[in-house]
Amino acid sequence: MRKTGTDLISRSLPIVAAAYAKKFGIKIGIGGSEAFTDGNHIQLPSIPEDYPFKDALWGFLAHEASHVRFTDFDVESPNDYHHSLVNSIEDGRIEHEFIRVFPGSKETLDEALRLFVVQGHMEKPSGSEHPAQILSAYVLYWVRNQWRQQSILDDHFHAALRAMNETFPRDVVARLDRILSECPKLKGTSDVSNMVDRILKLFESDDCSEQPEDKQPENGEQPDAGESEGEGEDDQNKGSSADKPDQQDQGNQNSDTSDGSQSASDKGQADAPEGQGGSGSDPKSSDDQSSSSGGAGSHGRGPNPDGEDASERGAPTESASQTALPGKAGQEAEKKRNVQLVQEGTAEHGAQDVFDSIKAELQNVAKTNPNRHVMLPPEAVPAGSVQPAYASEIEGRARRTTIALRKQLMALVEANGKTQKRYLDQGHKVASNRLSGVPAGDFRVFRKERRKKKVNTAVHILLDASGSMNRMVSGTVSMGTRIQVANEASLAIAQALEAIPRVSVAVTAFRGLPQDAVYEMLQHNQTASACAGRFSVVASGGTPLAPALWHAARDLCNRREERKIVMVITDGKPAQPEQTHHVLSLMERSGYEVVAIGIGQDAEVVSNFIKDHCVIQTASDLKRKLFDIFRRKLAA
Repeated sequence: MRKTGTDLISRSLPIVAAAYAKKFGIKIGIGGSEAFTDGNHIQLPSIPEDYPFKDALWGFLAHEASHVRFTDFDVESPNDYHHSLVNSIEDGRIEHEFIRVFPGSKETLDEALRLFVVQGHMEKPSGSEHPAQILSAYVLYWVRNQWRQQSILDDHFHAALRAMNETFPRDVVARLDRILSECPKLKGTSDVSNMVDRILKLFESDDCSEQPEDKQPENGEQPDAGESEGEGEDDQNKGSSADKPDQQDQGNQNSDTSDGSQSASDKGQADAPEGQGGSGSDPKSSDDQSSSSGGAGSHGRGPNPDGEDASERGAPTESASQTALPGKAGQEAEKKRNVQLVQEGTAEHGAQDVFDSIKAELQNVAKTNPNRHVMLPPEAVPAGSVQPAYASEIEGRARRTTIALRKQLMALVEANGKTQKRYLDQGHKVASNRLSGVPAGDFRVFRKERRKKKVNTAVHILLDASGSMNRMVSGTVSMGTRIQVANEASLAIAQALEAIPRVSVAVTAFRGLPQDAVYEMLQHNQTASACAGRFSVVASGGTPLAPALWHAARDLCNRREERKIVMVITDGKPAQPEQTHHVLSLMERSGYEVVAIGIGQDAEVVSNFIKDHCVIQTASDLKRKLFDIFRRKLAA
């Protein structure tokens, strides 16, 4: 049994991309080996249909769609390093917004990242990198692990946390965490840029305790999120903050994020003593926890190489301070120099753009794909309708064929639905009317019934309305043009099929160029009689069968019926032979059944594309030809 949503057609690039385009309200193109977004349109590379990691492509598509919907591309950064920080935070913001609107996109977005991590493309900071590179890595992993809750980056975040604590003063790290904890409040790209300005402002001075941001606001104004009481204190005063519960409570409150989640300074206290504790942390208790997971060596405050005891570090005596001060002062001086080095950050120090890397991989895969152009299902528009009087005339001509065909098909379905009985010499149900034969040696008195599976089929008819369909059938005027025969034949088929229980039918006409829209003559939830006026399509242009097949495939893959049948009514060769063979191959491998009705003597060319076909000259030929087709299909 064919399972909807798991076959090649349902997961094929054009079908999924078209579904995303419709759902997300964006424009998508597929083809070539390049992937890009210009703010209005997303271009995807043409990867092979057998590419094993398509979820990464869908994640890339969802990510780029979130940029199209939520990123202000007019916001500019003063330099490349600033831009890299903006990009790391902006990626988290737009994905949060996108998931809020489309909750199902979270799975594909996370899957794209998971694949990238599993393949070993995400690097963990070791602490030996340039300070600007450590900062950018920490911002990236904070956003994705702490804010986006992508747990696969737990190890990467803790590695970045350790590197930060070993590289920068603890008050700088604490202030950075408080700024990042405001991410859920970001409303747009300009807000992200302003946040990056505030982050880089932390690294403008080598004396972080005298940052202008730490000054008490005048006129009773409340400090912004980057400020906190007591941040200008020296280490000794901070070491005694455990004796000041009010300050500690204030520090804990400031570290909470607006959406109720913990900031890294709260979540990482056991991992990063002092560096993540803020001004309200207890250095002594933090140092006691410095050997816990993720916190070894934070700020260089692990086991002291000079033998300094933890209690001495928490509340140093005068003699102990004189002994430990030179080593500690050297560490702090180095960290302050690192603060200044952040200003040297360039593009090479920026964090790895996850989806830029995924894009590069997809582009490399696309270069190996021989089928470089992928066609999306075309846009569908309702077909025009003629005057009611002419519509009645069309329906009247088709009804003569419909009546005969409907009787044949109904008889076929009824016979197919009857219960078949067999009598065996063993079983569980005894047929009392067979017991009389036992004395004569006929022991087949056990009844076994088998009811054939009822028809449950969705049919989509594709009507060729190309310019060649204007030719006369068999060269005579009396039989009319091929398009007239095709209109009448498709209406007759739709009327006959809709009368059969558990059979749904739709009809679409195609003509012109591959990028042109197709014309919906009948949808699954409509009746053929009510739409009879639409079966008067005018023929013109080429024969874009391939995009029409994609449209039919997209329509049928959303249907619940177990059987999927596509019927093509045409008079000749399609405009894009390779694309047509490609779509037909995917349909066949996905369990779709495709049949063709050729109109005219030269219509046997359809046999080069569709094996299951027949050729008719007039609509009246449908009585015999179509019955043969449906006897095989509906009774299968």
